[in-house]
Amino acid sequence: MVPEPAIIIAILLFLLGCVLLLHHGWAHSQDPATSHAKQESCACVCYFQLKDIDHCETWIVICLSNGISIIASTANPAIHAEPSKTVFIAAGAMMVVLGLMMICLLALTFKLDAQHVKNHETWILFLWTNSASIAMINTFLVNG
Repeated sequence: MVPEPAIIIAILLFLLGCVLLLHHGWAHSQDPATSHAKQESCACVCYFQLKDIDHCETWIVICLSNGISIIASTANPAIHAEPSKTVFIAAGAMMVVLGLMMICLLALTFKLDAQHVKNHETWILFLWTNSASIAMINTFLVNG
């Protein structure tokens, strides 16, 4: 039995997140002991720093991308549960709207800082949360 293409995509996104986390850990393992990464985190989590995901910009990326992933997942032709599909489309749309509202709010207050989007932690979360969204939506809607 061949797995659903969406599940393959979810697995690939998860693995890419793992590779990026390992790259992050390796890159910061080369830092001096006085670096922020080594002071705020440890090697067992590949120097993943929680302070690098506490910015609105990170959550804008997460909301927008997961909203789009959820909406796109409902296009799977194997899904026949129309009422459930509608609920997930609405949830995805709400996430996109939330992301757009956060962009507007930060832009209006002149606090939108693209620097926060550049850190590895944002993109690790991007990959893992989209992987989870795609896998869960497709598992729920295809398998009932």
